[in-house]
Amino acid sequence: MNISLMDLWIPIVASAAAVFIISCLIWMVFQWHKSDWGPLPDEDGVMASLRSFNIAPGMYGFPNCGAAKGGWKDPDFMAKWKAGPCGCMIIVPSNFNMGLNMAQWFGLNLLISVLTAYVASSTLHPGADFAKVFQVTGTVVLMTYGISALHEAIWKHHSWKSVFLSVFDGVLYCAACGAIFAYFWPKGAALPV
Repeated sequence: MNISLMDLWIPIVASAAAVFIISCLIWMVFQWHKSDWGPLPDEDGVMASLRSFNIAPGMYGFPNCGAAKGGWKDPDFMAKWKAGPCGCMIIVPSNFNMGLNMAQWFGLNLLISVLTAYVASSTLHPGADFAKVFQVTGTVVLMTYGISALHEAIWKHHSWKSVFLSVFDGVLYCAACGAIFAYFWPKGAALPV
């Protein structure tokens, strides 16, 4: 007997909701990510200076090697790089809509839960034991939310402390989602694995 995604709608929705609630607790109650982003020296002066450029919302890198004729080997780019400062900057709209962002976050959680259910339904049988369901679904969730954060330190120079806290967030999401999927896993005669 195959397991369809419709058979897993309860753990899909419940695990998405669990990640949403846990992430709200992490950010609003425990606040261990509060120091992820440091303040700028002379924040008012820097903001006034940037405001004068009327920079559109987006992601920017400086110096930008894409604008250089020879890419990162271009002598002008290398001179700018050596002179510094070098960095990445994200400009967000000043009319930031937290409600929209929270809805999009829940939508992403739901998508990840659907994909987790797809992997589990493709690899596990009805009646699979709790530990096996937890292992498969928890691993997918950990890779998605936790391990994927490591590239932030490697390529974007986020602090390793910040990244390890994000990996820890992923471990919490993994435990919740794995337990939810295992608890609601369709019962039936266990088949040999």
